[in-house]
Amino acid sequence: MTSCIAERHGTAWMYRRWGCRCPDAVAARRAHRNAGRTVSTDIDPVAVQRAIRGDLNQPLTLAERAAAVAQMTAAGCTSQLIADRLGIDQRTVVRHRARLRKIGALR
Repeated sequence: MTSCIAERHGTAWMYRRWGCRCPDAVAARRAHRNAGRTVSTDIDPVAVQRAIRGDLNQPLTLAERAAAVAQMTAAGCTSQLIADRLGIDQRTVVRHRARLRKIGALR
């Protein structure tokens, strides 16, 4: 392992720019990559309904987004319409549908 050439440690920028692999920089990089991601399985039905109407002011958790995709699919919406309303890619809708079918939450 090479010695670290970064002047400052513990930042995601040092990890990317200077290749700093000290424990502080690695931890900062992981924290930077996971910033804003929520892993909660709680579903806020109000947030889901707002997203279905196209209100994208509040980001959805993964579970809420999957619930919105399931509800809109059950209502007969196309994957393009779902993608437009939720502000995600059409391929992401297809992935959510496949995952929901696999666990039996969608037919």
